[in-house]
Amino acid sequence: MAIRCYQAGNKEAEDSIVFLNGLFHNHKAWIRQERYPDFKKQYRLIYLDYPGCGETPQSNNEISFLEIVDNIAKLIKQLTSKPVNLIGYSVGGMFAMALTSRHPGLVKRLVLLNTSATVAGHASKIVEGVARSIRSGDDLKSIFSLVYPWFYSAKYLPRIASMESLLLDQYASYNRNREGVLKLLQAI
Repeated sequence: MAIRCYQAGNKEAEDSIVFLNGLFHNHKAWIRQERYPDFKKQYRLIYLDYPGCGETPQSNNEISFLEIVDNIAKLIKQLTSKPVNLIGYSVGGMFAMALTSRHPGLVKRLVLLNTSATVAGHASKIVEGVARSIRSGDDLKSIFSLVYPWFYSAKYLPRIASMESLLLDQYASYNRNREGVLKLLQAI
């Protein structure tokens, strides 16, 4: 399975930072990190789309969590021969922990944000509900209008209220491949 990646920053740098975003998010979730002057100057910045999301094609077969992890590792090996700095947010953190465990030689540093080892508790209910709504053919913007507030702090939500329509368009566009998203949800 091929994984689409985006690169920014200093593409000639020896050190890389790989950003693993949260569920339903794309590389634009890391825009502030991409704009950070020291990152842009010192590191090759690597972002990716998970299988079935964004520009990464969906697998014809069911995919497992560990297959995704191993394919992320394969992509890292293709891009650099040096261990990377790996930053994982939410589900990206789950992938990052598993990648570090399975391929320790690929990771120089690991940074985890708002993550756990598995999807549990209320998060599993959200995943189940989204999967049910996608299978039912519900409008993607309607689905994400119910989910996206979980991704932001109570302090930040009012600041992005005026951009809600744009955010929902982006979530719907990035996750437009319903079957691909369903396979990803089953894998986690």
